[in-house]
Amino acid sequence: MVNNAVQSVKSVDSGFPRIKRKASLKQVASWGLPVAAVLAVLAHFSMLAAGAIVGALFIIIALWQPRIALMITFALIPLQTDIPGMPVHLSISELCLALLFPICLLKAAQMGKPLRMGPLFWPIMAYLFFCFISSLSHFHPHSPAITAYAQMVVYLVFGVMLCASFPGDTDDLRFALEGAVAMSAVFALMVLLTHFHYPREDKNAWGAVFGSTFVMALEFWLAAKSAGDRKKGRLLFWALIVIGAALFLCLSRGGWLEAMAGSFVLLLLRKRFGLMLRVGLIVVPLAGLLYLTLPKEKQHYAFDFKSNARNIDARYKSIDYAWAQFNSNPVFGVGVQLRKEMDATDLFMVTLAESGVQGVLAFLLIHAVAAGMAWKIHKRLDPRDPRFSLVAIGAALVFQRFAHGMVDQYWCRGPLIWAWCAAGMMTAVWFEVRRRPQRAHEVNRKDA
Repeated sequence: MVNNAVQSVKSVDSGFPRIKRKASLKQVASWGLPVAAVLAVLAHFSMLAAGAIVGALFIIIALWQPRIALMITFALIPLQTDIPGMPVHLSISELCLALLFPICLLKAAQMGKPLRMGPLFWPIMAYLFFCFISSLSHFHPHSPAITAYAQMVVYLVFGVMLCASFPGDTDDLRFALEGAVAMSAVFALMVLLTHFHYPREDKNAWGAVFGSTFVMALEFWLAAKSAGDRKKGRLLFWALIVIGAALFLCLSRGGWLEAMAGSFVLLLLRKRFGLMLRVGLIVVPLAGLLYLTLPKEKQHYAFDFKSNARNIDARYKSIDYAWAQFNSNPVFGVGVQLRKEMDATDLFMVTLAESGVQGVLAFLLIHAVAAGMAWKIHKRLDPRDPRFSLVAIGAALVFQRFAHGMVDQYWCRGPLIWAWCAAGMMTAVWFEVRRRPQRAHEVNRKDA
C-alpha cells in the first residue's frame, strides 16, 4: 500500500529517454560501473588522457542520460588526483560536476523547472560574499585563493543547485547514491586486496571516502529492510562489511569519527536506538579483534592521542597559527588562500582566520538551516518512503563532514561533493513535500 501512495507523490516524468528503473543496482553494474572503472584505470596511468576522454564522453552521456552522468560523477569521487594542465586544480569528479551542471540546468529550464537552492541560498551567498571580501586584499593572479574559491563554488553552489534542480526525479538521485556505494565497495575490495597500494590515494583520503559511503550503505540497508527487499538488503549488507573493513584498516581517525557521526544522525532520524545498541555490541568486539591483527606500530599510531604525538602536536600548531592569523586581521580575516598555505585541521579556527567572525556565523548558519530542513521534512515522510533516504543521507553527510572538519581537513575534494550534492537532494525533497503537503500526509495515513 505504501508503494502506491509513494508513487502518487513522485514528480512527473522528465520526458527524456531513460532506462527503465527496475533493478537499479543491475543498471549500475551494466551501465555506470564499466564506464567508471575504465576511466579509473586510465586515470591511474594518465590523468591528462583521462580528463580529455571524460570531457568528450561525459558531455555525450550527460545530454543523453543525466542520471547516468550524475552516477558516474559520484562513482569517480574517490579518485582525487589533480588533472594536469587545468587553469585551476580539479579532480575528475570535479570536472564532471562542472560539465554536468550547465547541461542539467539547461534541461531543467527547457522543462520549466526553476533553478533553485531553497533555504540554503542566502546563507551560502552570505558566506561566499564574506570569503570574497576577505580575499580581495590578498589577491594576485597566482593566488591560491582563486583555486580555493572556485572549489567552494563547485561544492556549495554547483552541487546544491544541480541536485535541487535536477531534471529527473528523486529516483534518479537515489540511483546516483547507490552507484557511489557500489563503486566504493569495489574500491574497498581493491585496497584491501592490495594493502592500500592501489588505487594510489592517501589513507586519510580513503578514510573520508569510506566514512561517507558507509553511511550511505547503512541508510540504504535500513531502507531495504523496512521495505522487505531481502535481495537488495543482502547486497547492501555485504557492501557494509567490505566498506567497514576498509574504513577500519585505513587507520583514519577522522574517517572513523565521521562514520560514527553520520550513523548517529541516520539512526536518530529513523528512531532506531535499539539497533544502534545492537550494532555497537557487535562492532566493538569485532573492531577489537581487527585491532589485534594490526602490527604494533599501527596500533600505536591509530590510538595514540597524547599531546606530544606527531599528528596531535601538528594540530595544536595549526590552531595556534590560525589564531595568530585571525589576530592580524580580526575584522575581515586574511582570505581563503589560508587553507592552501597551512595544515587546516580545525574547521572553526581556519574559518575564523579566513573570513572573520561574520564568515564563521554565515558558515554555521548554512549548517543550521540544513539541520532545520532535515528535521522538518523527516517528520512529514514515512520512513519507507524512498525520499526519506535522501533526507537522511543529506543530513548525515553534511553533519559528518562538519564533525570531520573539526579534527582534519574539511575543504578537501572528494566526499565534500557527496555531502553538498546530498544537501541539494534534501532540498529537492523539501520543495516536493512543501508543494504537496496534503499528499505527503496521505502516505502516512494510508500506511497506518
